[in-house]
Amino acid sequence: MRWAITQKMHKMTITQSTTVDEMVRLDPGDGPSYPLLEFDSFGEKHPRLINVTKANYPRKSERCKGNVEVLTASTAEGWAVKCWPFSIFRSESEEYLFDHRHLLESVNINNYVKVPVAYYKRRTTSHPILDSLSDDSVMTLSGLYANAIDGTVNAVLNDFSYVIKLVIEKENLPLTNDVVNLLLDVSGARTRYSNRKSFNTIINAVLNTTKTSTKVFNNTEEEIKAFIKERPFFGYNNESKVDGVQVRFKTIDERQKHRYASDVLKYGFNAFENNGRVRVLAASSATCEIQIENDRKTLIETMEEQFKQPMNFFQKSADKVSNGLINLPSWSVYDLPLEIWAVPQIEGEEMEFRLL
Repeated sequence: MRWAITQKMHKMTITQSTTVDEMVRLDPGDGPSYPLLEFDSFGEKHPRLINVTKANYPRKSERCKGNVEVLTASTAEGWAVKCWPFSIFRSESEEYLFDHRHLLESVNINNYVKVPVAYYKRRTTSHPILDSLSDDSVMTLSGLYANAIDGTVNAVLNDFSYVIKLVIEKENLPLTNDVVNLLLDVSGARTRYSNRKSFNTIINAVLNTTKTSTKVFNNTEEEIKAFIKERPFFGYNNESKVDGVQVRFKTIDERQKHRYASDVLKYGFNAFENNGRVRVLAASSATCEIQIENDRKTLIETMEEQFKQPMNFFQKSADKVSNGLINLPSWSVYDLPLEIWAVPQIEGEEMEFRLL
């Protein structure tokens, strides 16, 4: 049985007269701390009256038969009072077991008359996405979290990618790095895996850039024209009607990252030479969220790379001539009189925002 506290194991036979205090010799803090649920109270319940949520069958890798056999043999000897009770989510109208499914099967095989339970309720996280999740998704993620931190091998890489994708599709969430990482945080993945390689494996399995998403917009020429027309702060190749700053528009695409980065840098250098300032509005033509995110990130990274190359060249040349006595100014792309703004294109983005 999982969640055994590191103390001497004590087992007891549960009868109708056994009290909750006798079955549960634990404090609330001894159990798992679920990111999306908070402990409410301990209680008792007949195991055959416990409803198992249908939202928590996420693990493709689990071996049910072996788990049940081991737990059946263990519970035949009695209930371990230092093990965490059955975890039940309780809403205003319903109760569902979201963890310990195999343990429930085992105590039923052994004809337990009652078992201890730990009741949970929704935790307010103050994060709009997490607090808007359905109860089913909360139980799915919490069930995975329990298996991720219990020290067993019940949850593996494929389980995390499967569950995260399942929740994103069920909740109709945008398929972005931010959303995937947010759900990984509350699924226990960071406890189970500490290396970046494992996280990238999960993220890459979830993100799919081959399908056209219904959660993107402003990725057609007509939409961009309408967007700019409504915002005189921006423009194509003129001056802003708001403050007179030179304005440009640039379509970005990771496949032509060097060309587009060079174009935007040229805008910045021209503005510097003319003692002016330039504002660039950038939009991706991609049709999925993650590719739009990548296009934005790649534009800035490529600009920084292109800017540093000549700076490094001139510094090395100066070092040769002066034996290291000449130090050129430490400039970066952020020193240019250049603004880069992103068009809102992913569901949930309402306003343009600065990239640089």
